[in-house]
Amino acid sequence: MSEPFTGRFLVAIDTNVLLGVNRKTTFSLYILKLILSSNEDKVWIPGHVWYEYQKNCDSLWKSCKNNLEKQQTQINQSVDKIQLKNASGLVDEKQDEISIIINDLKDKIKKFYSNEKGKYTKSQNQDAINAVEIWLHDKIDRGLTIKETISIFEEGSIRYDNDIPPGFKDKTKSTNRFGDLLIWKELIKKARQDEVDIVYITLDRKDDWNNPESLNILFQEFHEETNKDIQILSLEEYKELYAPNKNSKTIVNSLELIDKQSEHANEIVKNFMIQLKTFELPQNNDFIEKISSINTNTQEMINKLTHPYEKFVDTLHDMYTAPSDIVNETLKKFNADIEQLKQILDKRKIPHI
Repeated sequence: MSEPFTGRFLVAIDTNVLLGVNRKTTFSLYILKLILSSNEDKVWIPGHVWYEYQKNCDSLWKSCKNNLEKQQTQINQSVDKIQLKNASGLVDEKQDEISIIINDLKDKIKKFYSNEKGKYTKSQNQDAINAVEIWLHDKIDRGLTIKETISIFEEGSIRYDNDIPPGFKDKTKSTNRFGDLLIWKELIKKARQDEVDIVYITLDRKDDWNNPESLNILFQEFHEETNKDIQILSLEEYKELYAPNKNSKTIVNSLELIDKQSEHANEIVKNFMIQLKTFELPQNNDFIEKISSINTNTQEMINKLTHPYEKFVDTLHDMYTAPSDIVNETLKKFNADIEQLKQILDKRKIPHI
């Protein structure tokens, strides 16, 4: 990884990073602000990034909610199959006990998905958009002129036909085909006008941005056009290169644990569904023990997806009580954000200090 810029530079954020606020947990904006805290005055948003963010927000939360509803339906179907297998009469004398266990299992699933889907409502989505807009209101660029855009479209066809980055992987898209290229040209324009280096944070891992050959072309073009340099980094790479102070990084790491757990949620649920689908009715009264284990595993799944919140609250508590002047200074600096976080915890009925 390269060394951090020491001269004048700006930090540009890609659309997929901003959409993380709407895609992940309620804390994603908080994490982003903390990671960028040491360079917040340098944050700059290309006009086309803001256009894409606003355009995609609505469809994103609906997609997240629909995926959760599909998961819930599939899991409920698997549980219903367990009930049907039980109806065969192999364990009639245990029917009441089995019904209690299965109903408890269904109740756990219902409550869990009700809570998860509650994160993806129209009002929650709008709250996230408003929070991002308040934070970035004076950092959003006007974007390119119509004349500049038309010229880029004409150039884009030639570039994409010859697999010249960025964006050629989107050549078959029916809409926003040249979105990446428009953003790239904005980065170049800003660096040239303001005579600054650019740090560009993106989660795009496609070959037209991320493989060594593409990066070499992009670095060369950027320098030829601006006489400046650009770093193209993931959020994790940026955090390591431009890390905030030690104590705020502790908070960031705790919050990232929540996001990583959320990112792994689909895998956890997928494994759980496989277990349900492969469930076979024992030919004896071991059925009670086996269905009870399924029920226990359901609770473990829920714990895996919710426990990080408790760990984060513990981290905040440790920082509040730590007898360190440095910690106290850090807390003062982020006091407003912490108060905002407490309000979020209250809304989600998560205990805090």
